Formats: sequence, structure tokens, C-alpha cells
Amino acid sequence: MTSRIIIFQSFRLCCSLLLLFGQACSSSTVRLNPDAASQGFPRQAVLLPAMLGDGINRERAQYIRQLVRSELASKNYLLLADEYLLRTCPELPCDTAALATAYGLEGSFALSVDSILRTNFLAGYVNSISGRLRLHTTDGSELINVKEVTTEQGGLVFNSGQVFEGLKSTAANAAADNFQPLAARFAERLAAKVPVPQSDATARAALHDFAPEVRSRLIRPELFEICAAAPEGLLAEILFNNTRANLRPTGRGTYCGNFLLPASSLAHTKLIFELRSPFGASLQKPIQLGAYETKK
Repeated sequence: MTSRIIIFQSFRLCCSLLLLFGQACSSSTVRLNPDAASQGFPRQAVLLPAMLGDGINRERAQYIRQLVRSELASKNYLLLADEYLLRTCPELPCDTAALATAYGLEGSFALSVDSILRTNFLAGYVNSISGRLRLHTTDGSELINVKEVTTEQGGLVFNSGQVFEGLKSTAANAAADNFQPLAARFAERLAAKVPVPQSDATARAALHDFAPEVRSRLIRPELFEICAAAPEGLLAEILFNNTRANLRPTGRGTYCGNFLLPASSLAHTKLIFELRSPFGASLQKPIQLGAYETKK
């Protein structure tokens, strides 16, 4: 019995040392531009598509990117909506100068997911995610570079004297969704190192002071034209209950679309006009259709 205890303790010690020298612990490294404090951090930015290390699952990297996006938004950054980003840059490399010109950006975030590792051994496990988040100005100057390694470990080796906890953590690690909490901690730690942006941001993203003018007319029985007067460069849509349809730009500050709306369906259809800025701000207004004519 004594020999078994000694063997187990030696095994635990060896594993701990290997993991220690293998950088098993979470760590962060921050490189800050000395001029960043004086010039401030831009609030209106874009989070570019993630750069992937060798063998990285694209869906997992995209999940991490969405988590990082949420963390940055919670720090009051105004991030370009992905639907606008994909129009100009569906994949890397991106022309950040063109993005800045088109949408009035003040900076760009570059995220790289370098590794996603899951290591299981005899009586424990170590999972880790490593990557970087960098913020650049529109002229390409790097304001901050954050390198993050987030690690979790568990099992009997790391829960000495707590057999139940060790077995429970090992079982949790075997679950398919175990990646998600680790990814959430990685995104939180990564974004936490980025300072909050300067407070005097442009009001380009604000829509709350705008009152859209929406009008409709009957072109022929059951066919309506719906138009809205709104600033250029926005996304205008009509919501039919749970369905969306775009209004296309037809002139300076005008968006229009033709829609077939049978009389039998109008009583059960809720029409809403929605306007969205490139930075995710939105505004909605119910639509009142013009006089409806039916065939005699």
C-alpha cells in the first residue's frame, strides 16, 4: 500500500512539473504603445475575421471571436456589424483603409487564435487556448498587443485528497460543451487588458434622435410599395412577423421595396420598419399601410 502511495505521489509530482514547465498556467502579456495614453483609444472600430493557427477548427475560432466581440462591446466599443464587414472583407487579408473610408472607422481589432489544445492523460487533463488581440489605428499604428494563454486543469492528479471532485471534473471534461466555458474565460481575460475607449466618440452610430419617415402606396391590388427616408449608408428592412426583407437604396437618402400582401393575411401580419447603423444601433417603427383596394 505504501509503495502505491509513493508511486502515485511521484506520478503526480512529475505531471505537475511537466505542466509547470509547459506553461500550463494561464498567463497574459501586454505590449502598450507609449503614445496610446495621450492619443486615446478609438471607440469606433472593426473586429476583423480571426486569424487561425494550424489545425484550428474554424467554427470554434468563430465562437471565440463572437465572445471577444461581446466583451469589447461591453467596454463601450462601437464595432462594425459583421454584415457590413463581409461586404468589403469576407476573408483575410482586409483592406482596413477601405473599411475606414466607407464606415468612418477609427481603428481595427485583429484577433488571432493560435492554439486550442485538449490533453488527457491517466488521471487528469489540461485544456488551453492561446491567442492575441491587437488594436491598430487607421494609419496602421499598433496601440496595444495582448497575448493570452488561458488554461484549465482537473482530474485526480489536480484534486489530491478530493476523489469525488477529481472524478467530477474528469466527467465534465468529457462533455462535448466543455470548450465553451474555457473559451468564455479566454475572451474575458483577453478583452480585460484592453483599456476603455475615449468618451468623445462620434455620434455616427446613434439613431435614437432620428425619426424615420415611412410611406406606403398601393401599386395594384395586393402589391404595395413601401419607402422610407433615412440617412445614407444604413440598412433598412421590413419585418413581416418573423421574416425580414431589405429595402433597397433608390436615391439620396431613400429606401424602397415592393411587397405582395394578400388582404387575407394583413389581419394577422405585423409590419415594422427597422433601420440599423453599421455599428449595430437599431430603430423600429410600425408601418401603417395606405388604403387597401380589392377587386370587385
